[in-house]
Amino acid sequence: MKGNFKSHQACLFYACIAVIGALLWQLLSVHYNFGGNWTGLFCTGSYGATPPALAFEHIYRFADSEGYDGQFYHYIAHDPLLKRGMSQYVDNPRLRWRRILLPGLAYLFALGQDEYIDAAYVAVNLGFLLLGVYWLARFVTRRGWHPAWGLAFFLVPATPISIDRMTVDMALVALCIGYVVYVDEGPLWKLLLVLILAPLARETGFCLAGGACLYFAARRHWRRAVASALSITPFLAWVAFVSVKTSPDATAWFSWLPFEGLVRRTVHPFLHAVLNWKVALAAGGDYLGILGMWPALAIAFSAAWKRRSDGRATALYLFICVAAFVARDAVWEEAYSFGRIMSPLMVLTALDGVADRSWWRLLPMVMVLPRVGMQFGFQALNILRHLRVL
Repeated sequence: MKGNFKSHQACLFYACIAVIGALLWQLLSVHYNFGGNWTGLFCTGSYGATPPALAFEHIYRFADSEGYDGQFYHYIAHDPLLKRGMSQYVDNPRLRWRRILLPGLAYLFALGQDEYIDAAYVAVNLGFLLLGVYWLARFVTRRGWHPAWGLAFFLVPATPISIDRMTVDMALVALCIGYVVYVDEGPLWKLLLVLILAPLARETGFCLAGGACLYFAARRHWRRAVASALSITPFLAWVAFVSVKTSPDATAWFSWLPFEGLVRRTVHPFLHAVLNWKVALAAGGDYLGILGMWPALAIAFSAAWKRRSDGRATALYLFICVAAFVARDAVWEEAYSFGRIMSPLMVLTALDGVADRSWWRLLPMVMVLPRVGMQFGFQALNILRHLRVL
């Protein structure tokens, strides 16, 4: 019991180290890249209008840019219940509001006070970083590894992207690791809490509830299977609420032809004209990441061939279905897009590699990381120049 407590303490220690490191990066980036304006983290573009209600924030806007997803979750955090008209500034209200977990928690922790919501959003995002590192440290220590390996959570593409642009994906990835920990170890209530929260982070999180249901059903644990299935009830209730308040999402996300989107992107390495070495380097990094998706498929099909029914495998099968039928071009264009959306898939394959010491299973994640690192490299160079290190 005493040794177990010390193990938990060690895992929490490294999780706190991760949060301090990420916060330090954000402090430097905000100071040197955004002139001290913390709203720069939300990556708001200059092409769209910003809500007049947030004029007091003096939102940092990227010139000649449409911005990135974080800008919309920023607005949602200020209007989670769709009462203030923020939806007219969001590209796809029904889609975005479904992902209420991160902005909703920010609103709750700020007690609905506009002046504190942005800080609460950053804090909640870092909170999921803490959970992700903690749960990963728990997972590896159970297999005889040092808890410091929990810091490898930074290598999951969704993690640096969410730290950089305030997207919701790191929250789901952290919950995926929590799922792997609790589906094996319990207790059941912690697993159910993870299953409830996951689809509220991003709708693909329902794959965890489906994975748990399949896992327990395969073992004839029918009560646990039913409880896992019922865990998506809050998500369904929230979807119903959002559907009443927003117009339909007419985006063509899916194709009935399996892997159409991935195949189409694979046969088109360069989507834009290569004007200079930076564009060529970025395009090469994106394509390397695309190629990394194929080993992930091989790992999933290998698990199916072996008829695995453990918790990791059952969730992996469902996330493979997401990769198979999501065909929208925008999903597969850039590593910053498919890298974070497919991070749960890459995490589950990587955890398989850690558990079995089959290091090739980390290949999908490793092949996406160079492109993500490039994005951070450009920011880091600017910080170093200001610090007169270069």
